[in-house]
Amino acid sequence: MEERNDKLQQLAEEQERARQLQTIAQEKIKKDVEMVKRQLQHERNLKRDAFQRVEELQSEVWCAAVIVSVCYKWQR
Repeated sequence: MEERNDKLQQLAEEQERARQLQTIAQEKIKKDVEMVKRQLQHERNLKRDAFQRVEELQSEVWCAAVIVSVCYKWQR
């Protein structure tokens, strides 16, 4: 009977260790997912900022082209 109780105790301890390892693994996965989400958000922001800057520069180029065109016409 004592051998059976020892075996049950051993199995219970193994089960508890497995549960703890699973909890640790789940917490690590959750942290990794959050880190990836933050990285993706940061990359999205960088991309959005880059597109906005490109639009600003294109607008400046367009304005400069208009000014050059007008100046060229006045010189004629």
